[in-house]
Amino acid sequence: MLSAPGAILLDACCGDGAASLPLVAAFPALSLVAVDHASKCLELVQRHEEWAEARCTAVEADVSTDAAARALRGVGAAACLLVFGLSAMRAARWPAALRACAAGLREGGAVFVRDFAVADDTMLRGRHTKLAAGEYARADGTLVTYLLRESLAAAAGEAGLTVAWSAYHCVLQKNRKTGVQQRKMFVMARLTKSCGSG
Repeated sequence: MLSAPGAILLDACCGDGAASLPLVAAFPALSLVAVDHASKCLELVQRHEEWAEARCTAVEADVSTDAAARALRGVGAAACLLVFGLSAMRAARWPAALRACAAGLREGGAVFVRDFAVADDTMLRGRHTKLAAGEYARADGTLVTYLLRESLAAAAGEAGLTVAWSAYHCVLQKNRKTGVQQRKMFVMARLTKSCGSG
């Protein structure tokens, strides 16, 4: 998929490029379209040593808007990464974000999702202020929304994507300083764009 000549990778909420830039380094023919709503993130990703100016493009856009879907239409990406992007927005905005991802994919392309899941220890220990089901405000004022496979599947369906695969993944992390062990829960999924789905 990514090793094919002319292959394009779309990173829908690129942050500092931690998910996509290693792939750019691993696949010399791969082009990257890195999208983020924060100009600071785009500045960071473009300063990264693995940013290849000739093969990488930065786009400032809020992926959960119709404007982003219009901007990404026709990119023709083989794959789209959506890593810790949905958890940074209200669940009501997930279908729009997934529509923007789908707009940037070629037919048969896939969106790969990894994000925080319900039952994560941070959520269960009540460290955030609850706003709605699965939606919390952190102490710093930022939003975190914990995902269920079912809610992701519903949003994908609204966006015209098909769930090819989804699963929960649990990682036990131990804080070296305090010795406290924490269970981190993630949702991972592959969502595919079928022929004629936009």
